[in-house]
Amino acid sequence: METNSLVGALFLLVLIALLHENRRLCERASRLKTLHMELRQDLEVDPLTGLRSSAALARLRASDEAVDGVVAVLDLDHMKRVNDELGHLAGDEVLKEVGNLIRACIRKEDVACRWGGDEFMIVFRGQTAAVVQGRLRQIEERLWRFRLRRFGVFPLSISWGVVEARNLPLVEALAAADEQMYRMKRSRKREQAAREENRGIFEDAERPAGARGEGGK
Repeated sequence: METNSLVGALFLLVLIALLHENRRLCERASRLKTLHMELRQDLEVDPLTGLRSSAALARLRASDEAVDGVVAVLDLDHMKRVNDELGHLAGDEVLKEVGNLIRACIRKEDVACRWGGDEFMIVFRGQTAAVVQGRLRQIEERLWRFRLRRFGVFPLSISWGVVEARNLPLVEALAAADEQMYRMKRSRKREQAAREENRGIFEDAERPAGARGEGGK
């Protein structure tokens, strides 16, 4: 009897120890799972703009998801000038503001990502190109009145491309929107160059006759 009681007591102690160890391992696994989810969430979100990250966009592209709605690609104009003349802290402030404006114009079902640098991608699910064009113009209007800390009002503009997709793979819609965006950017650069050339012609015409040729001597 005493031997059976001793064996029973030992068995109970071993069982309690195993249950305690199992609970400890479960708690550790739960902490690791939470940490993994937090790490993945950090990787999914761009820390500067609050939008989804380029890594998240890469996964979307790899999934070959079909889009039913509108894909838009946005790119800030003259961002290099901001960084070169005002510094990268000012550039970061601009990117944060763009992220805020994009988040304000999308719905819960839409997806907005920072593609990299000063380029962004938005999927407007179930929307039309006309509605999206209007929202992008609103973003640009806000950027024209953008107030940069320590520098005051600093007008900014964006170029964009929009593709209305009906069950089109995201990769194809993204490439088409990207090409449209670059077309708009090239067109704006040509317009700006023409304005500057015309300004130079008018300024030259307004100079006194004897002073017009002095610059070329």
